[in-house]
Order: sequence, then structure tokens, then C-alpha cells
Amino acid sequence: MIINHIILLGEFNTMTLNPVIWSLIHEMRVSLIFPFLMWVLHRGNFKKNLSFILGIPIIFFITYYICLKIFSYDITVFSGGYSSFILTPHYVAFFMLGGLLAKYQKKISEIYKKINVTYKISLVVLALIMYMYNWLVLPNNSTLHLFIFNDWAIATGCVIFITLGLNSKLVKVFLLLKLVNYVGKISYSLYLYHIPVILGSLYFLHGLMPVRLILFVSFAFSFIVSAIMYHMVELPSVNLGKRFTRSKQQNQMNHDSKTAIS
Repeated sequence: MIINHIILLGEFNTMTLNPVIWSLIHEMRVSLIFPFLMWVLHRGNFKKNLSFILGIPIIFFITYYICLKIFSYDITVFSGGYSSFILTPHYVAFFMLGGLLAKYQKKISEIYKKINVTYKISLVVLALIMYMYNWLVLPNNSTLHLFIFNDWAIATGCVIFITLGLNSKLVKVFLLLKLVNYVGKISYSLYLYHIPVILGSLYFLHGLMPVRLILFVSFAFSFIVSAIMYHMVELPSVNLGKRFTRSKQQNQMNHDSKTAIS
């Protein structure tokens, strides 16, 4: 189990230590083929790339339907829980969707500037509905809430939110508020550490204070722990990565200069 938590590539029960680690497993797997995925996006045009990305969930759903109806096998009951290898292609599509958004950022900005206020408000409403699809759209209908539908609804909401964040002056002002901006910086650490903090607080403080008070304390403490880990682990790691990248870029520039002189 310890080795699996260090390598973050195999199938194992992610609920044993920190449940949110399941997403890191898929990130590690996708990172191995990430250059190839970006090469595909770079080579293709918008229509081809979007068709390729949307083809992934379509193929996944068709496979799910055939396995369920013909073989009575539900592929959504994963042998490795959320770390199942079957799930990784599903999440590959979201990485490519982010790459597509980055590639056509300028074009999307041009389109956004041309639409009127009514459409912009409609986009905000649509983003909220899609992001909270699980709770807002017939939550008791299991057919509408297969994980693949839920994930793609959330992804659609995220795409709209990112577009608004990059192009809406009002949203930019809000996101650049010191407190909001700082919470955004530590949000990844908050994602990773909030459950261990909450569970640890419940374990150590149970019987010493009411559960509601424990949850309130753990909520506040999650932000403190996340801020500490951001400055002690995440930020130094980011800076180290930038240093390595900068040195490689400098070596490449020196090589290109020598080649040009020759």
C-alpha cells in the first residue's frame, strides 16, 4: 500500500489514507503521455481536436452500454475504485480539453468580446447550472447522473468559468482580490489536505467538544495547514521546476546562437 501511494500509478484502494489521492494517480498516468497529447492538439485544427476529445466519452459510453446490456457487466464498478485503469482514458479527455482551451484562447477572447451582456449573463447562469449539475438537474434520476454525464457537465461549467475569468473585467477584479487570489494559490494544497485534517480533528477531538464545533475548527485549520504546505512544499517545488526549465531553455538558446554563428 505504501509503495502504491509513493508511485501513484497502479490500482489500489485510495480510501485507506487520503481519498483525494485518486486524482493524482490519473494525473501521473496522463503525465507519461502528456507530450504526445499536446502534439496531437498542436497538429490538429479545432474541429479535429474537438471531435477527438468528444469521441473519448462517446466511445466510453457505447462500451459501457454494450457491456451492460450484452454481457451484464457494469464497467463503472471499477476493480481499483477511483484508481481504476479503465477511468484514465476518461480523464485524458479533460486534459486535452484544457489544452484546446489554451490553444484557442485568443480566438475565444475575440468571440467573447463580440457577445452582448445578455449572453454573458446567460453564460454565468449556464456555468453555475453545469458546475452544480449533480444537485440542480433532477438529482434523483440515476440515468442522468452516470459519472460520465456528471463529469462532463462539470467540465463544461469549468470551461465557461475559465473563459469568464480570462475575459470578464468584473470577474478578473474579483479573482484578483488579495484574499480570493491567495485562496486560489493554496487551493491545490487545500484539496489535498482538507480530508486528513478533518478526519484527524474528528479522531483527536471527539468527546472533547461537539462534532459541529470540531468540523468548524477543522475547516479553519484546513486553510492554515494548506497555507503552510503551499509555502513549504508546493511553492518551492514550482520554483525548482522553473529553475530546471530555465536552465534547459538557456542551454537551448546558447546552442541555437552557436549554430547561427557557425
